[in-house]
Order: sequence, then structure tokens, then C-alpha cells
Amino acid sequence: MDFNNIRTASCQLAKKFGFHIPASLPLLETDSDPRPIEDIVDRALVVSVIVAVSYGFKRDAALLWLEQESLMELLSPQEKDFLSGSDERRQQFQVQVETLCAFAWSLGLLPDLDFEKDCPNHLVSLYPDFKKMETTAKFRERAKLRTTQEIVEACDAAYCLHWGLNQAMLDGVKSKRRISPIVVTERRRALEWILGKEDWDEIALDT
Repeated sequence: MDFNNIRTASCQLAKKFGFHIPASLPLLETDSDPRPIEDIVDRALVVSVIVAVSYGFKRDAALLWLEQESLMELLSPQEKDFLSGSDERRQQFQVQVETLCAFAWSLGLLPDLDFEKDCPNHLVSLYPDFKKMETTAKFRERAKLRTTQEIVEACDAAYCLHWGLNQAMLDGVKSKRRISPIVVTERRRALEWILGKEDWDEIALDT
């Protein structure tokens, strides 16, 4: 994998928004393969029900569904706290709908990951219907992990765009084209986790 070529493509994308990515920004080099697809699918499913609760799905129903699908043990500490009744991180979980978008793309359920666009309206239909207590079987069957190259390219693009957004904020300037910090950071969260070893609550989004 040529990380210099990947960075060149990321810089070209960032340039469309008016972001100049310095040569000193470290390359997103990784010698490890993505996490196993089973782990990625499980994490996506857990996040999906957490996001659903953050938008009003009943906590007790979510817990029943997680138990039904043997996913209870995969809840992060922050997710457990939220399902126990805390509303402290509700907004934090609501924006993770964009995390679900990156997971769906990584698992081949979305054709592209356009950082200029919010998650598509049909995103929810790609995940199980919790109101019907739908099982995860169809989701697992459809999921096909993209290549490591594709995921690294997307992650590096998100990293550079995130840097550009932060620098633009520091400089007090606006990007040339519409781009949402939430879209970039939350999609980057999923991609960094897929390629990394950190626990979900510990994902670093430094720039």
C-alpha cells in the first residue's frame, strides 16, 4: 500500500474545500489488517441500537433486543451508562448516526462515502428494525467488508478533512464548499476503530 499516494489523494480532496494539508502532517500508516468483519458487524449493530435509543427508542426494548442477539457484552462503558438511564451523552450518541454511515459503507451496504453529504435518508433501513425486534441475520448476511486499501483511503481522507476543519476554525475562515464537522469526525471515528486496536470509548480523534 502506497501511503504517499493515499495522502496525495486526500490532499486533493481537502483542496476542494480550501484546506491546505501540510507535508508535516503524519501519514496514516498501518501495518495491521482491519478488525475481523464479525467484530465490525457487532460494533455497528450495537451503535445502531444506541443511536435509536438516543432518538427515543425505549431503553428496556433496546436491552431486550441486545440480549436476544447476544450483544449485551459488547456495550462500551459509556453505552452501558446511557442504557441504564443517564441522559448525559444523548447528543453524543445522536450524532453517531454518521458513524453508522461509515460502518454501512465499510460493510458494503452503501455505495459511496461522500463527505459533502449527510447520511442518506434510507440509512435506517439498512439496519435491523428494532421496533419489530428484527434479528441481525439479514444484516450479517449482506455485510461484505471492503478492502483494506479502501478503508485506509477513507480514513486518511477523514483525517485530513478533520485537520483542515480545525485549522480553518483556528484561522477564522470558512471552507469553500459545505462540509459538516460532525460528518467528518463521526465517520472518522468508525474508520479509526476499524483499523485500530483501541476500545470504542477510547478512540482518539486528534489532528
